Amino acid sequence: MSLYRVTASVLELRDGPGADQRVLTQLPRGTEVEDLGVSAAGVWRNVRAPAQQCTGWCDSAYLQAVAGPAADAAPTRPAPAAPAGGSAVVAPTTTGVGAPTNTLVFDISHFNGNVNFPAAYQAGKRAVFHKATEGTGYADPMFASNRGKALAAGFLFGAYHFGTGDDPVVQAEHFLGVAKPDGRTLLVLDWEPNPQGASMTLAQARAFVSHLQQRTGVWPGLYSGSTARAALGDAADPILGSCWLWLAEYGSAPVAPAAWAGWTLWQYTDGTHGLEPHGVTGVGNCDCDRFAGDAAALAAFWSALSGRC
Repeated sequence: MSLYRVTASVLELRDGPGADQRVLTQLPRGTEVEDLGVSAAGVWRNVRAPAQQCTGWCDSAYLQAVAGPAADAAPTRPAPAAPAGGSAVVAPTTTGVGAPTNTLVFDISHFNGNVNFPAAYQAGKRAVFHKATEGTGYADPMFASNRGKALAAGFLFGAYHFGTGDDPVVQAEHFLGVAKPDGRTLLVLDWEPNPQGASMTLAQARAFVSHLQQRTGVWPGLYSGSTARAALGDAADPILGSCWLWLAEYGSAPVAPAAWAGWTLWQYTDGTHGLEPHGVTGVGNCDCDRFAGDAAALAAFWSALSGRC
């Protein structure tokens, strides 16, 4: 029986030969699989992944024959760099397939109108992110009032900043001035294309999160998807990779960019596109998120990574 090693960052194992077949699991780079000797449609091979105890079909273009036990392992992603002056806090992560279906989190801005936070909490939600700022001068007009209401209802509360092409340090200081991190507020940079002007560059994103880390003592989260993937490709990033990843992806099998081992939060719908459910009781259709763990893990994660300044 031939032995192969996965060369892609992540290779999907499916229940049939074809990209339209159901994903069974994802195999990280370096995973060894056994070729069962059956092929289909040219490139699809039937393999067994002993470590995952799973048999399925995968694209053979991303498999490399293993010469023997002494064959060199394929490169793996480095661990996130530690913050200056301390050790890294590891956020829970998952690759998505077979991941927890804990839709404990949602995110909003003033566009969502009046939110019934007690109803949302009663429906099982446990954390909410609210837009705080954008660029160097904008502040969401409902941020402060909704923060008070969310905390009163029992929610874990987080704040995010929509990055633009303006000075990243000025943006970071503006965000801190509005978010007022108090040791229980999780901070996030929203890094995506800006439809109203210049978008934040890779260098600016690095400068923004680095400044937050210097001011609060912890790395913020990074909300991104295609923007981070396009900017980083398969490269590791010692700065952005130190941030826990909030992945925006509306497909059924989310895959984190190569700079991260997996996602911590997955925004699986914008309220219209993506998997169900598309809404939250007390809110209506909105951005909904899955967390890589249960409610207890979510609370511990929030406590560990909420900075103050």
